[in-house]
Amino acid sequence: MTLADRPIEREQACGVGSQLPIPSLHELLHLDPDEFVAKYTDIAAVNLACARGLPNADESEFPQYLALLDTIADAVRRETERSWRIFKLKPAQFHDSENIFRIYTMEHVFRARFGIKYDPIVQQITKGGSWWTASDSTEIFIHGILSEKRTGTCSSLPTFAIAAGRRLGYPLKLVLVPNHTLYRWDDVDEVFNLQHTSSGGEVYPDEYFYTWPRRWDETDYAINEHTKVWLHSMTPKQEVSKFLCNRAMLLRNIGRFDEAFQAVEAAERFNPINPACWAIQLGSMQVCIDTVHQQTLGAVDAIASHEMDHKMPHAKPGGSSEPTETKIQNPRS
Repeated sequence: MTLADRPIEREQACGVGSQLPIPSLHELLHLDPDEFVAKYTDIAAVNLACARGLPNADESEFPQYLALLDTIADAVRRETERSWRIFKLKPAQFHDSENIFRIYTMEHVFRARFGIKYDPIVQQITKGGSWWTASDSTEIFIHGILSEKRTGTCSSLPTFAIAAGRRLGYPLKLVLVPNHTLYRWDDVDEVFNLQHTSSGGEVYPDEYFYTWPRRWDETDYAINEHTKVWLHSMTPKQEVSKFLCNRAMLLRNIGRFDEAFQAVEAAERFNPINPACWAIQLGSMQVCIDTVHQQTLGAVDAIASHEMDHKMPHAKPGGSSEPTETKIQNPRS
């Protein structure tokens, strides 16, 4: 049996990535959302566009990254066809699902053939319980995976996998849970979640993510009741909103507040009930306040130092520069 025995509608043919149009920043920030998603259907091109102008994002390399993505997708296709006999011999290892076999094979190719892995620096930070604050675009957008680094995080690895899988016609969707992003196979016949792991990925039911990477609290359930943000397959407009929020968070972290607010405003247009937009706005305002506070304190210190310099008496020739008034000795000294 070959893959042709069960045809999958192709969303995008392999081999055309370098020719795909990549949105401009102006289009991201100002184009009507419905018009935008109709014009730009490749999740990889949209993700790269959201990295425009950010630290360590070389826009001249974007077409080559899309071409490499085509190469990776084609390698997945060939390996899946070559190893299809493994599924036929041991279907139970793949939950008796052809599609789970497809996804496991795809993740295997990513890891074994192309050396793609979780960013070790970010992993070390989060493993120790510290809060990770991204200031490098390669940590949260897919060009970190497609560059020589070959590393990503939960912000970029699922998007990358979706981009490769959709080139093969796989019905893959982006999925959010509190503090995490994953992806799922979602068609009329089958739905399952895939969590990237260092060994090549694991399939988990929705219930698993109620307690991982952290247990949901009442606020999480309330937010999901209102917005349907957690454990729901994202629409194209919601994907764009998420990527714009990632852009906004990084811009906030590096102090480019005006651009951060522009990105959040655009994200809200694509998804008016995206709770990340509210959180970023509040966080950005707090960072702005803290920054102004620190700048004010610095200015006050500089003024105070200047004033003290003018009040200090000048030393007389052969004399001391100590103040001329009588010193009062601390009786406890």
